[in-house]
Amino acid sequence: MTGFTAGWGVAVGVVFIGGGILWLVYHKTEVVFDRASNLLTLRKTMLHGTREETVALETVKQADVDLKRNKRSNNRLHASYTYRLCVVTGAAQNRHRVPLSHGYTTSKRHLVTAQKINDWLGVPDAPIAIGPSMADVAEVIKTLGFGKAS
Repeated sequence: MTGFTAGWGVAVGVVFIGGGILWLVYHKTEVVFDRASNLLTLRKTMLHGTREETVALETVKQADVDLKRNKRSNNRLHASYTYRLCVVTGAAQNRHRVPLSHGYTTSKRHLVTAQKINDWLGVPDAPIAIGPSMADVAEVIKTLGFGKAS
């Protein structure tokens, strides 16, 4: 009887842990550029609900890619990065980056997608993934002595 109860306990534990992991990991992102209604709609669906955000297309300046240097990339000349697709909105004094993808990835397809979005927006020469990553900026700040002491 003890083995039977333990077996069921393990099975129930696996179901709850698996369901919890699925709840954390499952996501679907839908991005709609609608010129007719002049809206960019960003819909993120996860197991615990859907969040929708709309942005007026006239405020979208360009698509861009956020860079994040990999933590294990200690080669400063040939650092490896992960990428996240975003759009840049707002006036020059009040720029805002709206992420379109769920997270960072090692795939460079975000660079191609950003270029295609910029072509569609009519800004084919907009710079994509230009400039230092946040890890590079943090390293410079630390080197100059402005960061937190380690």
